[in-house]
Amino acid sequence: MNPLKKVLSLCLGLIILATTAVLISTGSLGAQTAHLNLFASPPPPSIPVNVTNTPLPVTGNVNANITNGSVPVSGTVAVSSLPPVTLNGASSVSVSNTSAAPLFVDNGYTARTAIGAECDAQFDSSGQVNCSLATVPAGHTLVIETITCAASVATGSPIVPILLNMGGPPIGGGSPISLNHRLLLTKATSIGSLDYYGLTTPVKMYAAATAGGSTGVSVSMQVGPSTANQGDGTCAISGYLVTQ
Repeated sequence: MNPLKKVLSLCLGLIILATTAVLISTGSLGAQTAHLNLFASPPPPSIPVNVTNTPLPVTGNVNANITNGSVPVSGTVAVSSLPPVTLNGASSVSVSNTSAAPLFVDNGYTARTAIGAECDAQFDSSGQVNCSLATVPAGHTLVIETITCAASVATGSPIVPILLNMGGPPIGGGSPISLNHRLLLTKATSIGSLDYYGLTTPVKMYAAATAGGSTGVSVSMQVGPSTANQGDGTCAISGYLVTQ
């Protein structure tokens, strides 16, 4: 064979071999890349979402993790389950109420002043005892929780229920009105020429004074005229005074 033809044949063979190798490598690399993209995809990136329309309707079950300090809420809000709420510092709660749906407010023990009062007097010539127990200062309410009374009269003499007189707030508000509470004494014993009566009972009575004036708390007793100057009556109350 001609030497030139041999050289040309050898060069052509080398070129074909190199081209085949390049094609095989390129095919393998493409297959490997496709394999990696299919089975080892990178995690999706975190993309912030900015909602510009207000309000945004949401339906279904929603789990929200809110990290900003204040979230404005408008419209009607219904809470089906409320966890314990603790108010600290300058936190406050506003409650709206009407006379048709009043809200009871207890001023608390820090605003209360414990108080007790007692009076003792003899029956006069008409068989009566009138004595003053306390004067409620302006702008205050005396809450009477316990009352104790005793009386001694001539044996066999009739005695009418004690009257506890005081000023109290009327229903619907306004200036205090005179309130009379009847307390029935029970005969305890007889000693010599006297019968002894008494009572001790828990109560819940309110003697209220207006902002511009005071009100008094007193008791009165009545027995038959024949028992004049033959005994006396005494009463004591205990409770607390609150500022209105």
